[in-house]
Amino acid sequence: MQGVVNFSMKPRAEISELYDREKEVKQIQGVIGRGDWLSILGPRMVGKTSLARAILDSYERKGWNVLYVDLGEAKTAKDLFSMLYMQMPKGFIERAEDIASRFNIEISRVKIGYTPGSKTMKAIDYVLNNLPRKKIIIVLDEFQTVASGINELKGTFHKLMMEGKNLVFIFTGSAIGLMKTLQEPKGDEPLAGRPPAEVVLEPWSESLAKEYLRAGLKGCGVPFTDEEIDDVTARLGTLTGWLNYYGRGREDGRSHEASLRKAEADAKTVAKTELGKAIAGSAWRKKALKMMGIESHFNEMLTETNVSPTSLTKFLDRMERMYMIEKNGRNYSIADKMYRSAIREM
Repeated sequence: MQGVVNFSMKPRAEISELYDREKEVKQIQGVIGRGDWLSILGPRMVGKTSLARAILDSYERKGWNVLYVDLGEAKTAKDLFSMLYMQMPKGFIERAEDIASRFNIEISRVKIGYTPGSKTMKAIDYVLNNLPRKKIIIVLDEFQTVASGINELKGTFHKLMMEGKNLVFIFTGSAIGLMKTLQEPKGDEPLAGRPPAEVVLEPWSESLAKEYLRAGLKGCGVPFTDEEIDDVTARLGTLTGWLNYYGRGREDGRSHEASLRKAEADAKTVAKTELGKAIAGSAWRKKALKMMGIESHFNEMLTETNVSPTSLTKFLDRMERMYMIEKNGRNYSIADKMYRSAIREM
């Protein structure tokens, strides 16, 4: 089963809409069947959100309670709690407001009173531990964005993992920030020895990407040639999101070349945004990434950037965890064609 091809940029809503993710779906179903938690990892535009939402849909059909929370704008534990809270059923919210009032904390659909170091984390802990326990799956999308309040959340997640028999969390994102803390707990931390299972989504092979394009273009009645398909993967690479940019253009009536140029421009806009976040205003990080536009050795980057080995190592490790670069021995390169093209223009 390959699945239905849909060039929409919206996340897929059903398992039948996923393409060539049967192995990952079975893996996730097995993890949920054991009652374990899991993390869906991979580069941006590879389809993590689509996979998570399709899984939610399938379990909702089975009678499970499901919640999806987009943490793309979350920075703190308070943000995480607020966004999770707003997705709760009305009856639970009414109970939670009563619970919070016992801690003298203001809580409503529009405001959560919060003061670091106060009783807030106790209230968060209490509310999370009183979630509806009958078969519930909660997806926390872009989980790695949460950077503040991590220490307080560790204990809460530990309690939920140990006591929530029918509660499953699915985390999506890259292996940095809170995601890294969750996946690699230290020996004395609450979650030590119990990291979530991992499902890593890799970019497709070139042959599979071409199959996807052919199936999608045939499905929407767009004529194409093998040379055009070869041209798309040669210029865009194989990330699902980039292929959808192109397919959407053809579906809208644009020519092959016009669709490909627009797809390249849209993809580079996304890539530049992500690269800008990684660079964070640092000239030496920008230089290192430019060098990795073509494979570069660690020592070469160390010489050119004039930073300490520790600083460079930490940066490269972070880029690897974001699935932005690939490592081959001591050589590093930007993994995706569009990211390589974007960094050359920055």
